[in-house]
Amino acid sequence: MSLEVFDDVGIEDAEGIKTAEQTKSVARRNPIADRSVEFWKTISNWLTAVEAGEIDVTRTTFELHLSRKCSGRIAESFASANSASRANEVLRDAISTLWGPPPSHAKRARVSVTLASYLEHVFGSDQAVVASVIERFALSFGKGDATGDIENLIATKIVSPEMRSTVANQMLGWTKSAIDQLLEDGKPAMVSVDAFNVELLAFVQKYDRRRILHSFAPAPSAVQVAAELPSRTYIRQLELIELEYEEKLRAANDFLRASLERSIWAEKGLVHPSSFNDFEEELERAWAAKKISVEVQTSGRPARDVGRLLFAECIQVKQQLEAIDVPPHFTPGCLHALAEDLTVGWHPKYREELTTLATTVKT
Repeated sequence: MSLEVFDDVGIEDAEGIKTAEQTKSVARRNPIADRSVEFWKTISNWLTAVEAGEIDVTRTTFELHLSRKCSGRIAESFASANSASRANEVLRDAISTLWGPPPSHAKRARVSVTLASYLEHVFGSDQAVVASVIERFALSFGKGDATGDIENLIATKIVSPEMRSTVANQMLGWTKSAIDQLLEDGKPAMVSVDAFNVELLAFVQKYDRRRILHSFAPAPSAVQVAAELPSRTYIRQLELIELEYEEKLRAANDFLRASLERSIWAEKGLVHPSSFNDFEEELERAWAAKKISVEVQTSGRPARDVGRLLFAECIQVKQQLEAIDVPPHFTPGCLHALAEDLTVGWHPKYREELTTLATTVKT
């Protein structure tokens, strides 16, 4: 595939057979109306490329793609012409329609100035060459939803329905980056199908196939993170064991992302809502087991050290959700959510200490 090499979009297979594609977005005007300047300019540009030897007409299909279905008698007659004789026939009909019947061509002088130059080129060139372009002309239409059209194409690559939008956005971004790099390097903007498929397969294998729950939650802003620090109980829990400021920032980031992640996964149907309860219950059991272990290991040590070790042990827990791996921020974020409602804690006497702290603040 290429962009702006031998056409807006160019496709060339291993045998050198090309598709020169012009793409048109349908807004208020019909790009294939009989007197459409866009339509005749496209035909004229293709004809110029053929006449200049830039395109071998015998090894090229000329495709005009519209974002949604439109009608145009002449354009549709060109698209239906699949033989040289039929191509010549529809060309003569187009000349009669727009210029009037020969030899007088009475309508020729009444053609608009913006359209006239393109018709002069197409109708005035070697008719055999023009007919050869028409014989290989094709129309294609989208459904008026470019993103949806792309997602439908992605669906043919065996991508799960809930991931099609994500995969489509990834591949659009990858293609743009690849083309931008080629242009910066002074090379033609041509991306091979093999390279595209390799990237697509690698991305799908990493984020689809239910091996890992893909993260949809963006990183919170610095303002959002900072707003968590003065008011949240899970932050107070970290202060009880005297963790550094950077750890509190990381905790706020994980807490916010995990909370948003839960909402998105449930909304997309990636995770059943009841599974989050199961996940938290497993985390609570892991915390309880590690709490006993840490207490044995740290007998006689200061409460701060006991809490720091318990936190370090719990924050490294690798737990799956519905037997699927989760992003690195999700489990810590869920632990902080449990710490927020005091289901778990790090200081050996976290409930009493937090109560004392709250009383001190009030007085």
